[in-house]
Amino acid sequence: MSGVPYTFEMLDMLDFFDEDFPDLKILAQSGSKLSSEMHLKLAKYAENHGKKFFAMYGASEATARMSYLPPNESLKKIGSIGIPVSGGRFELLDSNGKIIENANEIGELI
Repeated sequence: MSGVPYTFEMLDMLDFFDEDFPDLKILAQSGSKLSSEMHLKLAKYAENHGKKFFAMYGASEATARMSYLPPNESLKKIGSIGIPVSGGRFELLDSNGKIIENANEIGELI
C-alpha cells in the first residue's frame, strides 16, 4: 500500500495501526516528507507486524523515485531519504559548488 503523509495521518485517525492486516506486506510513502513521529509509527508498525516499510524521496522535475530508505534501516534512520535508486547518485555541494564529504554540513542536494 502506498500513500502520501496525509494518507497515513488519516489512517492513524481511524486506528489503522491497531490492526494487523495479514495480506498487507508493504507500506510505501512518498509525496512529501513524513513527520518524524509518523515515520517512527510506520516503522514500528511494520517491524511489529512483519511488514516492510519504504520511505521514499522523489522530485517532480526528476520524475519517479530518486531514493528509498531500506526497510531494515527505518528505525535507525528516521527522517533520512535513504540511498539512491539503482543507477542514481547524489552529491551535496557547498555554496562554492564543492562536494561536501563531512557529516552535519549544510549544502544543496544534487
